[in-house]
Amino acid sequence: MKIINHVMSQDINSNILTSFIKYLSKSDLNEQHITSIEPIENADIYHYHRPHLENKLLPNSIVTVHHDLMESDPWLSLSKFLKIYQDAKAVVCLNSIQKKILSNHKITNTYIIPHGYNASIFDPNKIFESNHKEKLTLALISKRYGRRVKGEAYFLELIKRLDNNLFDFILVGDGRSEEFYLLQEYGFDARAYEKLPYRIFDSLYEKIDFLLMLSSFEGGPANVPEAIVSGVPVAGFPIGMVPDFIKDQQNGIILTGDFDSDAQRLMHFAKNRNYFNDLKKTTQEMTYLVPTWEDVADMYNQIYIEMEVK
Repeated sequence: MKIINHVMSQDINSNILTSFIKYLSKSDLNEQHITSIEPIENADIYHYHRPHLENKLLPNSIVTVHHDLMESDPWLSLSKFLKIYQDAKAVVCLNSIQKKILSNHKITNTYIIPHGYNASIFDPNKIFESNHKEKLTLALISKRYGRRVKGEAYFLELIKRLDNNLFDFILVGDGRSEEFYLLQEYGFDARAYEKLPYRIFDSLYEKIDFLLMLSSFEGGPANVPEAIVSGVPVAGFPIGMVPDFIKDQQNGIILTGDFDSDAQRLMHFAKNRNYFNDLKKTTQEMTYLVPTWEDVADMYNQIYIEMEVK
């Protein structure tokens, strides 16, 4: 039995990491995945998820880059990670931007494994249906942080330029009531859910026409593959996994940061439903781009095997 020790380095719960490790632990019956704050003794492989909190990694270690390496938060600055990444036997990136940054710093033992989607919840084989709704539904699915790193300032400028007769909104995540009241002030119809059971996210995406990914910094985010596999176009900035998965005008819009230009592009699809239906159709034809979590686990298992051989 191969023992994989997932080292957290800090006693702080993370739902994303808990789910991620659960997916990995189900993938191979010959592996035992053990989560601990500090490394346990005699594990075959040590998988660190917060390596910047460690002074030195144990031999046969792998790290996953969960965050944006250009993050402005000093606590997550690139300099805090480079030395520890150099100690790792393997470094897994979520996207090609991370891999390129590390390559520029002479770290080349890297792999790209993006977030996957839960195949028991999301169905990539939905039948395409033309949109006949009066309004296009834009969605913001993320927790609100005090630092406003999820694009709150941009969101305000965007809605100032959108027509409330052409768009409505769905907001999901802790703290999103603030955006809900803001939308009401600007005359938009909106629904807000601070908490939703994950098992109903498939039906949530059925109600969405565009997922907005407005963050300043992202490693993922996980909702990008969820949107793609649901056939929902993404309007997002070219950060995190967006450049790897979103092709402008094919399965979404790459936002520029110019409020007027970005608003006009969204308005174009709202005013010209044939264009939007074409975009929706090609988006549904590109669901193959994203892996399931089972696929992700298989890719990690291959790295674990390679690490033992080397």
